[in-house]
Amino acid sequence: VVAAGPATFPPACAPSSTVAPDAVVLDDFHHRLLTRSKRTPFPAAEIRRALAGTSAAGV
Repeated sequence: VVAAGPATFPPACAPSSTVAPDAVVLDDFHHRLLTRSKRTPFPAAEIRRALAGTSAAGV
């Protein structure tokens, strides 16, 4: 499978604010891994913050 770029979603399937924050962090990590560098660090701290319900700006 070849990644052509960010996925485009039909309006009914578009990600919304109901997406779990940890899933958003992992999606961003995955996108960077595919498009920038295979050395992209795993976002463990960001995932912990997302699971705890805090934002990076509030830390």
